[in-house]
Amino acid sequence: MSSEDVIEVQNLNVYFKDKHVLKDISFSCRKGEILGMMGLSGAGKSTLVRVLTCQLRHAKGEVKVGGHDPRKNPEKVLQLIGYVPQLEEVNLYYEFSAIQNVLIFADLYGIARDEALKLTKKYFQILEIPEDVWNKKVKRLSGGEKKRVSITMGLINSPEILFLDEPTTGVDSSKRFDMINYLKKLNTETGTTMIIVTHDLETANICDRTMILVDGKIIDFDHPDKLIQKLPSNGKILRITVPHLNDQIIKKIDQVPEVFFHMRKGKEVLELYMDDINKNSAKLIKFLNDNHISIQKITRDRAKFKEYFQLRIENPIHAIDGDSALIQSDRQFSEIRKKGGKIS
Repeated sequence: MSSEDVIEVQNLNVYFKDKHVLKDISFSCRKGEILGMMGLSGAGKSTLVRVLTCQLRHAKGEVKVGGHDPRKNPEKVLQLIGYVPQLEEVNLYYEFSAIQNVLIFADLYGIARDEALKLTKKYFQILEIPEDVWNKKVKRLSGGEKKRVSITMGLINSPEILFLDEPTTGVDSSKRFDMINYLKKLNTETGTTMIIVTHDLETANICDRTMILVDGKIIDFDHPDKLIQKLPSNGKILRITVPHLNDQIIKKIDQVPEVFFHMRKGKEVLELYMDDINKNSAKLIKFLNDNHISIQKITRDRAKFKEYFQLRIENPIHAIDGDSALIQSDRQFSEIRKKGGKIS
């Protein structure tokens, strides 16, 4: 285990009776980084976190959290970690105030009241919880305020590693970005390592590395920008608006050899992922003109992590080996295409 790694997992497998839930999972997490775990429901994210947080003991493989095996030394691991559940109802007392909730939790760790109060105020200030709600009953707080109180409770033992399960759940859509930014601010000011389990793909914007799981396997693990760069033309998109766009037109466009993937965005907009987009855009336009397909508008853009995630979820061709994704070039995307890897 590297001195920079606070988590190291090698060849982790988990079975529930005859069901193989986690399949040869291997990865590491560096001290102070934000690591995002992403995947559809049932991908294995929660099971993986349960292993790392001492909730699941029958996993096979090597697992180290802070240098300790959570299956053999749970008491040592629990001293090093904090956990923020998806649902605040799990750990919040709605009839008590925000401060009272955190102090009650601190008492479970044997933290002196004065020290607990000092830490509570510190984290409330970092998370920008207004002082006028510190003494309000939790039931009167907004969804975002409840979530930040819950995060403070996960931090009260000053953990080396903080696990957060869907931290934007229950937060108004207009406040999601604020919540994500609070987590980045917390990481910057405290140096706390964070493992974020989420469906919210915007969270990738603050992650140092992002793990994508499909069917119990890690299919990608890298910085979000590096993953995007593995798309054709380093993630550049040709976006076309085609009046009366339909499946027949899309099938014609799919015949263009340089087009690897398409994603339909709305009624008349199609995003195309192409080999050497600078060279082949003119060839595509000529093809469209020759086939009497009119273009109302054409622009270029760069894929965001959301697009990369969708493409990879629908094309989980290979798992990764270590920290390097197998899909690294346009040539390999060509191989995917030959296997039917179109997005519609």
